[in-house]
Amino acid sequence: MTPSLSPSEHIAHVASRASSLLGFIFRSTRSFNSPQSIVSLFKSLVRPILEYGSVIWSPYQLNHKEQLQHVQDRFIRMLGPRLGFSYRTTPVSDVESHFGLLPLQLRRHHADLLLLFKLLNGLVDCPELLSSIDICVTRGLRSMTIFRRRFNTTNYSRFSGMSRLMRAGGVASSHLDFFHDSAPSFRRKVIALCDVT
Repeated sequence: MTPSLSPSEHIAHVASRASSLLGFIFRSTRSFNSPQSIVSLFKSLVRPILEYGSVIWSPYQLNHKEQLQHVQDRFIRMLGPRLGFSYRTTPVSDVESHFGLLPLQLRRHHADLLLLFKLLNGLVDCPELLSSIDICVTRGLRSMTIFRRRFNTTNYSRFSGMSRLMRAGGVASSHLDFFHDSAPSFRRKVIALCDVT
């Protein structure tokens, strides 16, 4: 983090490191006939670099989101010629869907919801974070959220980790059960919910 707590340098470093690894993967797999094998390498080697610790530094500025997503888009375009497309005409969203590659922003949203679930259910032992979750009892049908909305005076506080987690949980709380599901069941429901929305 920079002295201003901006994730800019971190995101630039992560995107650069992941892009370099992409080049290595494609140089090393020239003889591969299976695009699925290359996708597996991307998922196991490149995507973890783009996502490690993202619940802490998840970007909210559009240029930062695009900088990260550009790495996955570039991977798909590099994969395109092996699927019968040219680099520039590869239908990125179609190839993403075919190989089950969700947009990285959506995967970060999944990670936020899963961390909130784990904190609430004692699967992550961190009393400091747990104590910063504001749970409220709804008094009517008008508001069904179980997480209290916070008033934030700055973008920094609005998009900070716990504010973002509670906002995501508040939106999803009418569709997800944060207290009675098992972790695998909750994960499946998060993926299904985000695919629909």
